[in-house]
Amino acid sequence: MIDLYSVFYQLENMGFYTYILPFLLIFTVIFAILEKTHIFGSVKVKGEEYPRTNINAIFSLILSLIVVVNTDLITTLNLYLSKMSFIIILAIMIMLLAAMISGGKWTGLTFGFAAIIAVGAAIWSLVPYQYSMSKFLYVSDQTMGWLFIIGLLVAVFFYLTMSSKPKSGGPKWKFIKDG
Repeated sequence: MIDLYSVFYQLENMGFYTYILPFLLIFTVIFAILEKTHIFGSVKVKGEEYPRTNINAIFSLILSLIVVVNTDLITTLNLYLSKMSFIIILAIMIMLLAAMISGGKWTGLTFGFAAIIAVGAAIWSLVPYQYSMSKFLYVSDQTMGWLFIIGLLVAVFFYLTMSSKPKSGGPKWKFIKDG
């Protein structure tokens, strides 16, 4: 019986992730850029200009094969793309959480709250299994002091940057006149 794990393992052993996927990615990006920019000129057919697809394909093929031969570059490309994919997934998770929390009305507070939850969830998911949550969430007295100072500074910053204008049309405070 063939399971999905063995299929992916076989693809990895054949060099699919090391050679074929980077080749396809580089070829596609270069070919798309060449088709859009018409660097190698264009051909007029019935009054419309079309790119020279045959030249663009050959150039993209040659450049992609040259890049794939350099294994150091492919290793760097694979590491970069996997990290960027993680960042994109994290950004989408932040936007989804902010939309769920705010009900579709974006404010800075809900977006910040969603960002904190998403980053916390990402860190929590990356913690190795052998560490228990009590070890991960342990906070020393010195750290608590720093967290208190940072929280106090954030609170003062928000207090000082709040608008002093009243939210409704009238004055915020009414004073009682003597006599």
